[in-house]
Amino acid sequence: MITMKKAAEIFKALAEPNRVRILAALASRRACVCELSRALALNQPNVSRHLRILKDVGLLESRRRGAWTDYLLNRNAENAPFIRLIKNLAAAGDALKKDAEALANADRLQIQKCNKRRPRRR
Repeated sequence: MITMKKAAEIFKALAEPNRVRILAALASRRACVCELSRALALNQPNVSRHLRILKDVGLLESRRRGAWTDYLLNRNAENAPFIRLIKNLAAAGDALKKDAEALANADRLQIQKCNKRRPRRR
């Protein structure tokens, strides 16, 4: 059972249109930051910030695969109503359909920024 406070946090996260776009795109498949950045025409720092917020409220989970971190919808029972909402929006909205199609065509191996690892700052 979801609490009122948790629901309010999720709705607050969904108030940003780019976060809804990211979730709708991830409804079709998992993706890394560079693929989302390319598909949605957003810069990587903004995509990373939105992903962190969505992950913090529990709508996303991440999985490490080699040099990449893939993000995917967290499909636990608590999130089911929100995931259904996102899927319905993705199916109904032309712009969200285009985002999902662009993500389907994104290939991380063809995106040069993914192949170059930046050294970590100390």
